[in-house]
Amino acid sequence: MMFWTAFKAKTRPTAQWLRKRWAPVAAAAAIVATTLGVITDLDSLLDGASATSGIEASALAERVATHLETRAIARGGEYGGNTDLEQALDRLTASNDNRVQAALRELDSGNSNAAFEMLETSAVRATSRNPQAGAQRYFDLGVLAEAENPRQAMQFYQAALDIAPDNARTLDRLGVLYLEQGDADRAEALHLEALDRAHAANDETEQSIILGSLGSVYWMRGDYETADAYYTQALELADFNGDLFRSARHLGNRGLIAEASGDTLSAEAYYERALALMEEVGDAVGMALAQNNLGNVYRQRGEFDRAED
Repeated sequence: MMFWTAFKAKTRPTAQWLRKRWAPVAAAAAIVATTLGVITDLDSLLDGASATSGIEASALAERVATHLETRAIARGGEYGGNTDLEQALDRLTASNDNRVQAALRELDSGNSNAAFEMLETSAVRATSRNPQAGAQRYFDLGVLAEAENPRQAMQFYQAALDIAPDNARTLDRLGVLYLEQGDADRAEALHLEALDRAHAANDETEQSIILGSLGSVYWMRGDYETADAYYTQALELADFNGDLFRSARHLGNRGLIAEASGDTLSAEAYYERALALMEEVGDAVGMALAQNNLGNVYRQRGEFDRAED
């Protein structure tokens, strides 16, 4: 969960960045779809659905991704670096299921209810054929639903866990949503279970993400010392594995802890380090957030000239 100061995504620079950010996702979708020629499957053809061309699939993936990520930023959720959203859209675009493509078109048109009804039907059918594939489909639906309807996303994640209860990524994302709904105890239990699974798999990237989630639980409880301890562990793992985006995120959260504790000098140092990493990975939204938080620190110290720079 991200605790950077809320940043609205309706500005022109952010919209341009989102379009640029999702171009590789759309390109990958185009390669898959073009290889297939058209996206079809037997069930959807029998249902009378029309095939989607590779070019159409590419454009659709980019529009849906931009739409969902814009909504997520506006509600204070995930933003750039949300690889779960990237991967979910990759899988859905390459699913060979015209019903899924039709649902994505509905989502792109703003018809969320119709879209998720169709997607849920696809998940039920996938589960009947291959339970693990069904669990993956329910997870992907949860990722898409988070920006539109977090409670529905929770239902999708729970459906995925009913099939595959040991999936650390699903446990962590469900925990994040419980925290957003105000249930810190349930969130912590899910994150700790996810951390156990990540330890068992020796997945340090996943461990870093989950440790950050646990830090956010304690931040929400007002226990800044424990929150910072978790963010520190998360940062160490991200640094060790060269995950610059996660390192920047954890640095930003440590900055928020320092700022909330009245230590503006440490907060400034954390934000500056986060900003440098965001610049290195080319994350325009993250850079704007870091600059905004630095401005807040300067204003608290009465350094209004620096805050305006």
